[in-house]
Amino acid sequence: MSGIVLFLVGIAGSIYAILDWQRAGFAALVYSDILRIVIPSAVAIILGNQVLLAAFFLSVLMIKRK
Repeated sequence: MSGIVLFLVGIAGSIYAILDWQRAGFAALVYSDILRIVIPSAVAIILGNQVLLAAFFLSVLMIKRK
């Protein structure tokens, strides 16, 4: 559950950054402002994927053998 939440927060941040860029007319942005949004969003997407894949791997390890 937490992996999905992290992933969705990262996607929401990415969409916000793209919409912010659109409001600027797809022109050059102030790097310090936009990177404060993009870097945490990218980290949240990566961590969300990592948590989801780790949960899948652990669930495979829990499968009982015959």
